[in-house]
Amino acid sequence: MINFKATPDRQVSNEISKDVTNKLINSLSSLIDYWADTKHYIITDQAKVNIHNLSFKSNNFWLFSAFNRRLYEITLSEKSNKIKPYIDFLPTLNTSKAQEHTIVDFCKLSRFQQCLFSKYATEGYPDPQVFQATDGIEFKHTQKCIIEALEIIRECLPQFFYEIKNYINTFVLFSSQTMSSGSSSHLLKCIYIQTFKDNSLTSLLRILDRIIHETAHMHLHLLSMYDPLVLNSVNEKFTSPFRKDPRPMIGVFHAYFVLFRLILVMRDKNFRAVFKNEIGEVDDMLRRYENAYQYSYKVVLEGANFTKLGKRLFDGTFL
Repeated sequence: MINFKATPDRQVSNEISKDVTNKLINSLSSLIDYWADTKHYIITDQAKVNIHNLSFKSNNFWLFSAFNRRLYEITLSEKSNKIKPYIDFLPTLNTSKAQEHTIVDFCKLSRFQQCLFSKYATEGYPDPQVFQATDGIEFKHTQKCIIEALEIIRECLPQFFYEIKNYINTFVLFSSQTMSSGSSSHLLKCIYIQTFKDNSLTSLLRILDRIIHETAHMHLHLLSMYDPLVLNSVNEKFTSPFRKDPRPMIGVFHAYFVLFRLILVMRDKNFRAVFKNEIGEVDDMLRRYENAYQYSYKVVLEGANFTKLGKRLFDGTFL
C-alpha cells in the first residue's frame, strides 16, 4: 500500500507514478475492448501494443492521458460517429521514453494534439484561445530557464526534484496574455508554462516558482485517481486566495496545498542562498504566500468535508 504524504518523497512519488501508469493502461485497454466487442470496431495489434508499452517515463504520457479521457467521454455519450478518428490515431501513438524532461513548443504539436491538449488544458477557463504562437527567442530563453531551474532544484531541494522527475515528463511552452502556467488531471505528467522574454535570474525565479506550483497540483491530480480528497459538492462555493470568483472546495484545497509547498521552498536556506541577489523579491513572494496560506487554511479548516486521505494530507501541511 502506498504511503501517501503531503511533503515530497522520492519513493512515494515513484510508486504513485508507476501505479497510475498501470491504471491508465488498464483503463485504455478496457475502453478499446468495449468498442471492439460491442461496437465491432477493428482495433489493430499496433494500437494494443502501444497501450501496453506505455511507460511512466513516456514523452507522450499526457497524450495517452488525454486520449483516455476523450475515449471515456465518447463511450459515455454513445456517439459512435466521433470515435473513429481516435481509434485510427491509436496505432500512431509514440511510447518512447524521455531520458530527461521533454520541453516542447505548443505550436510544434500536431493539429490533432493541439486540439486534444487545449480541450483539457482550458477546461473551465474563460478563454479557450489562450495558447498563442511562441516567439523563437522567448522559447529558447524559457527552455534554458527550465533546465537551470531543474538543476537548482536538484542541488537545493532533492526531494522536490525527484518528485518532479517522477511526476513531470513534459513541459509545453506557449505564449499567452492571460495564463502563466497550468496542469490538468486529464493531462497527466505534463505542465504548461508561458514563455518569458529573457533568461535573467528574476525569470529563473519565476519559472522555478511555476514548476513547484504545478507539480504540487500534479501530486493532487494523481492522488485524485485514488480518492476524491474532499466530499463537498462542486456547487458549494468558497472564497479563495488570488481569485475573485468563489471556487469549489477541491479548488481551494488545491490552492492551499500549493501554497504550503511554495512556502517550504521559499523558506529553504539553500534555495535562498542561490537567490541571495533577489532575496527582496523572494521575501515579497514568501509574505504573499504566507498570508494567502493563513487565509486558505481557515477556509479549508472550516468548510472542507474531508475523506480520510484528504484529512491526512491536510494534517501534514501545518507550518
